[in-house]
Amino acid sequence: MCSFDCNPSIGDFSFLEMNPFAMVNGEPYPLDIRGELDDTTAFKNFKKWGGIEFPLPFGRVLSPTESFIHELDEKGVFHSADM
Repeated sequence: MCSFDCNPSIGDFSFLEMNPFAMVNGEPYPLDIRGELDDTTAFKNFKKWGGIEFPLPFGRVLSPTESFIHELDEKGVFHSADM
């Protein structure tokens, strides 16, 4: 568990599922939650998330160009003029 400061906002998920629900005094409560973080939001959350890793899907290999861009992303080397 982590403190509230490292919790992602709803916009940082690419997938969020809450299922099943239990009704308590007329209020729904999720019994299970599953979420997938959007790796494109890592740049804005690197201080909160620390060294979280986003593995490639099984069997996926980066091209040389993708590897270069991935290395730049990991270092945070980007400028608005470069976009």
